Amino acid sequence: MLVLGLCTTTAAQDQLDTPLRGDKGATSSSPLGRSGGVWSGGVRPEAYQRGEQCMADYDWFNAIKWFESALHSSREFPNRSREFPNSLMLQTTRRLAECHYKTGNFKQALSIAATLPPDSMTHDDLRLVYFCLSPLRGTGGSADSLFYWGQRILKQYPMDAEVAADMAKRYIESEKPEIALKTATEYWLRDSTNVYVNRQLGYAQYLCGQYKEAINTYEQQLIRGDSSVIVLFPLGMCYYLTNDRPNAYIRLKQAAKATDYGNATCLAKLGIVAAQLGHAQESAEYLEKAINLFTPDPEVMALVYENLGDAHLQAGNMRAGIEAYRNCLNHNPEKPYYIYYEMGQAYGAIRDSANERKYFRLFLEETQKLKSLDGLEEAIAYAKRKVGLKK
Repeated sequence: MLVLGLCTTTAAQDQLDTPLRGDKGATSSSPLGRSGGVWSGGVRPEAYQRGEQCMADYDWFNAIKWFESALHSSREFPNRSREFPNSLMLQTTRRLAECHYKTGNFKQALSIAATLPPDSMTHDDLRLVYFCLSPLRGTGGSADSLFYWGQRILKQYPMDAEVAADMAKRYIESEKPEIALKTATEYWLRDSTNVYVNRQLGYAQYLCGQYKEAINTYEQQLIRGDSSVIVLFPLGMCYYLTNDRPNAYIRLKQAAKATDYGNATCLAKLGIVAAQLGHAQESAEYLEKAINLFTPDPEVMALVYENLGDAHLQAGNMRAGIEAYRNCLNHNPEKPYYIYYEMGQAYGAIRDSANERKYFRLFLEETQKLKSLDGLEEAIAYAKRKVGLKK
């Protein structure tokens, strides 16, 4: 069966799996036999070409299979692989690592890239390692490793704008805006037109308190057509922090519109500036929207506080559990009777008899509103005993 051009065929796979060690089943007429002259550094060229065709079809899954099959021979003939250190085997290894990167298997891609001889690593090899480390940072990946490879790339290839922009971004995320500023500036001195680098340059300038410089950087971005919120919002804040309220109002309003008025922080800042400019009604509208966005969903908060109370009680922290349950009741929980019962138990555990009886009574009152008491019979009986009622 043919899948995506020449990517996978049963016949082709069978052909690649023919014996290659001179066993009885191997013949000199085999298209992949050693006498056929098609070996290149211990790699099966036909399998390599199949992998390339799969990559051309963006079929990473089957490309991986073909490249692995191509490399299989290097494991069968390790001496032959060493005879061709710069052969097709290196290119096949690179392509296999690239395929794993394309599928998001960054650790596997790194593992494969690590088999490349250090002195043979190309610019693309270095980039693959860097961009594999970037998403792994914070999930077991090392920030130091990421920065090492990024610095190495920029030292050898200073015009790699993609790496320069990503490095600056990662430095900012690591709370190192000064280094981000240095990284972005060094690239900007060679090329002042790259949108992605300039975004990070402007933000680093903003974080470092260089507001006038950031304003200039961001305004140039707008001229180039980059009117995204990640440009407009910090630009508005730069105007605000330099006491230019009219321009702060213009840019913050544009930023709010870019988010469809759905960003609470942006609306709050816009509301403050609007008030300072005398736009009272407009300010009130923005600030009310910001409050609504900042305020968490009551149903969600009730669930959070309920589970927090449960966790505290399980850990033996009765007073902390009681406080969490109080907060839960403030958000109208779906099952208040459950909260009352747990609070009654918690007060009982700290020997506060008055509150123990109070919350067990509230529990009993709530259960009277229920249509069904299935599963609550034992709890109701227990609560009645605690408040001195007969069954």
